[in-house]
Amino acid sequence: MKKILLICAMFLFGLGSVQAKPALNADLRPEQLRVYGDGNPVSLYVFTSYSCPHCAVFHKQVLPELMTFVEQGQAKITLVEMPYEVRAMTGTALARCLPATEYESFSDAMFDNQRVWSQSANPKPIITGYAKALGMSDSQINSCLANKALLKKITEQRDNLSGLYGVTGMPTIVAVKDGKKQSFVGTDAPEILNGLKSDFGLQIR
Repeated sequence: MKKILLICAMFLFGLGSVQAKPALNADLRPEQLRVYGDGNPVSLYVFTSYSCPHCAVFHKQVLPELMTFVEQGQAKITLVEMPYEVRAMTGTALARCLPATEYESFSDAMFDNQRVWSQSANPKPIITGYAKALGMSDSQINSCLANKALLKKITEQRDNLSGLYGVTGMPTIVAVKDGKKQSFVGTDAPEILNGLKSDFGLQIR
């Protein structure tokens, strides 16, 4: 019965249509950035935020294309969350506190339902509801959101990496390989993919 209720809740919150993506390391700690892929291919740093409308489009239309490069061993993706206000920070913290296996499902829910929680006068219960649907208890949620060390770490990662790579807007991809660096801004998938192909040789096989 509980399993049925959880499945219903997942569909209610937009968690029922999760696309297949390369798996995250299950041993990731909350303070660590989410990284897909390994080795020394082209590094793609993806700067995004749950509260950014263009990032929701990017999440649905561009990120799956980039994940194909990871699947083919051509790239490694590092997601750099950029929360600048409390709603995005709440979502980012919860996404980090959930098991790494649930990170994509939570992110899908946040972006798929962005208009719902972003336009709500009381968004916190909505956002925490996505975490509850994925198994977090009230005590785990409260502990996560009260974790000042985690919130500080997320802020430091945001500021340090965006400063290092000169990121001024979202979504932004910074491609890095052998000292070469190139930024791609926006949600135009063909333009981004063509740029990655011409500048770094990345192409979907």
